[in-house]
Order: sequence, then structure tokens, then C-alpha cells
Amino acid sequence: MSLETEQELIQLAMQFRAANKSVVKSIVEGRAAELPNLLCEYVRLKKEIKTSLATLPVTQIQDEEARELISKVSQETPLEADKIIKLLEDQSGESLELEDLDDDEIDELGSKWFYSWISHYEYVRSLYQVGSLIVGFRVPEILQTYVREVRECYALQQYNAVIALCRTILEASAKDLCERKGFFQKLGSNVVEINPKVYNQLISAVARGPLKKRAVRLYYRNACPVIHGDRVVNADQSLQVLRETISVVQELYSSAGL
Repeated sequence: MSLETEQELIQLAMQFRAANKSVVKSIVEGRAAELPNLLCEYVRLKKEIKTSLATLPVTQIQDEEARELISKVSQETPLEADKIIKLLEDQSGESLELEDLDDDEIDELGSKWFYSWISHYEYVRSLYQVGSLIVGFRVPEILQTYVREVRECYALQQYNAVIALCRTILEASAKDLCERKGFFQKLGSNVVEINPKVYNQLISAVARGPLKKRAVRLYYRNACPVIHGDRVVNADQSLQVLRETISVVQELYSSAGL
């Protein structure tokens, strides 16, 4: 985040604070005729702040007062003007929808934010690269959801999220196989129970040899460092892990003998 962006946000925050005070003052002094214009200005500034924040994953503001105001906008904490808008909505029985983006605003911001870094060409090419999990029977809906989302994450260039979901897919598939094989049932005091939260126990119950080694390597060596905040990955690395995850899970189901 640049110093120029920080200064612009601080200026917006101060204008926003003044607009909030103007709305309150108009109510206190009985200047109701001014209220619509004052509310419009308040909402305009609020939308401008939210629009700026939409492109900033982390926002650094040194000025304490500005930081507090911007944080309230980001976290949807209502100010006095927001409460007045809510009161007007309650009285009228209708939502004023003052803060919503209209279609033209969405089109303009979409061109600037979305299509500036990705298009349907990249999206389709990425899905084409990934492939599909191919199995001989129906897998749980939750696993299907994870596989669908990991493919979407890769297509939308969210590479660290890909790795996180790969670990989830490895764990979900191992749990499913343990469940299908009845390994979670208590069979007596001499039977070692499998902890469904410990992946090494799960994978040891459903895989042996090279397949188990591949799964363990994916889970602990490739995925865990990303999950625990020690590593980030690029497109090639995430694709390699994703393809290997699909391959391992596919082979786990294929060799399960179900």
C-alpha cells in the first residue's frame, strides 16, 4: 500500500467524520430539509471508502482517528448517520438501499478489478489443465464440494487456497474410506481406535507402501507449511500439488476394494 493511498484514505475518513456530524447536527437543529442531501453525501463518502478497501487486503493507516473510522466502515459498525438511515427505513417500511452498488458501478469496477487480471481465457485454460476426480462410485457430497472448490480456486489464481483445499480433500477422502470400511466402530478393548482428526492414523488404515508415502508427503510436506503460514506457492507449484492430490485420492478409492 502506497503512502499516497494512505493519505487519500485519511482524507476520506476526515470528510466522512464531518459528514456524519453534519447529519446529526441537522437533526438536532431541526433542519430536516437539508437531511436528504447530507445523507447522500455521507453515503457517497462511505461507498468511496468501501470501494477503496475492496482492493486492499491489508490497509495500513498511521493516523489513529482515521484508522478507527475506516475500521468501523470495514466492519459495518453503524455510526450515528447509519442509525438515522435505519430509523427512516423503519418508519417508511422500505429499505433505502443507499449503500448498494448499482449495475453501472458494478460494471465499471468489474472492468477495473476483475478483468484487469483474469478473463474467461485464463479461467477455461486452468480448468482444462486440472482434470477431474474419476471414481467408480458416488463419493460424499462434501468431498465433491471440496473438489469443485479447489478447481475453482486454481482457475481464479488463488494458489495458496488450492493447497489448503488439497489437504482438506486428502483428509476427507481418508475419513470417507475409513467410514466405509467400518474403522470408526468400536470393536472391543483390544482394537486400536482411529482418531478421525489425525491424518497419519487415517491414511495408515486405508493405504500402504508407495501410495501411503505419496499421501503423507502431500499432506505434511506440501500442504502443512502453507496451512501453518510458513510458505506461499505459485501457479506451477499449486498445479503440481493439485494434480498429485487428485491422483492419490483417485488411487485410494480405486484400490479400496469397495
